[in-house]
Amino acid sequence: MPHVTHRWLGGMLTNYKTINASIKRYRNLEEQERDGTFDKLSKKEVLNKTRMKESLRIQLAV
Repeated sequence: MPHVTHRWLGGMLTNYKTINASIKRYRNLEEQERDGTFDKLSKKEVLNKTRMKESLRIQLAV
């Protein structure tokens, strides 16, 4: 059963399409990190993507 551990995001019940898109974005970033795409990016891009991934992980409790 899914549950919220950090913060209840606005629209979590009524705007599931947006939440689902955020989950897909998180999974995409995770996959990029695993398959080595991050190795081809600049240090700044990797840092930004890592921060975004961490933020999504906290917000979505994925």
